[in-house]
Amino acid sequence: MSHIAIAGNPGAIREKQDYIFDPQTGWSLQEIWNGTQNAIQGLANSFSLAGLRVSTSHRGPSWTCRVVFGDQNQGQEIPQDHWGFVAEYAQEDIRANPKVLELAATAETLALWIKDIDAALKAGTPLSGTVDPGQQVIYNMKARGIETFETKRICLRRRRIISVRYVAQVAVTAIEKVYTTAALVSATRGFAIPSIIASRLPADPPFTPVDCTWSWKERADESDIILNLNKAEECKDFVFAAWNNYLYNVIT
Repeated sequence: MSHIAIAGNPGAIREKQDYIFDPQTGWSLQEIWNGTQNAIQGLANSFSLAGLRVSTSHRGPSWTCRVVFGDQNQGQEIPQDHWGFVAEYAQEDIRANPKVLELAATAETLALWIKDIDAALKAGTPLSGTVDPGQQVIYNMKARGIETFETKRICLRRRRIISVRYVAQVAVTAIEKVYTTAALVSATRGFAIPSIIASRLPADPPFTPVDCTWSWKERADESDIILNLNKAEECKDFVFAAWNNYLYNVIT
């Protein structure tokens, strides 16, 4: 056991040091100091002003101060990652619906259908001439005011606890990127997705819109500093959808 008095405050003696691992925040160091009431309260005030987690207690005239120092990595730092899935719903134009696109077969045909449908609805008349059954289905939907549809999107979320000195922290880039599932789980991309999470990622749907790729786009890229532990908490969200190849850089 180490008995060390702090300089300028001889009434406080460090009695003990404990290295503590928390799966939420990683390694930290707890010190226990004993001494007189004035010495311990002065020490606690100094620690609190430094932004550290501190507590005091006493039994009779004997006072104790417990202080926690974060960022006490034992060897190479291993980030503490927490993964989760969130299902979200978004409203999209019916022209992006795979079943609507299937009715028209091509995007060009669908565009012509919508043009004729909108003209007929504006005039308050039915479609004229030989009408494709698929076009009539879309006319009936738009006639009832159906312009959008609800689609479910899978969001992959990673929360990471690291020290403020960790080298691979969040770096915000100006150019938007999207990652295929294979690229996202690749070790070379640095996302460190564990196999148990990778095995639960959705497969690409059988239908892919023109000029799009089923991929993951970062939606949230946040970093919050935990001052009293000298650590940072990062949060990354990836949303799975058919993202346009010409609006984003596709990483395969």
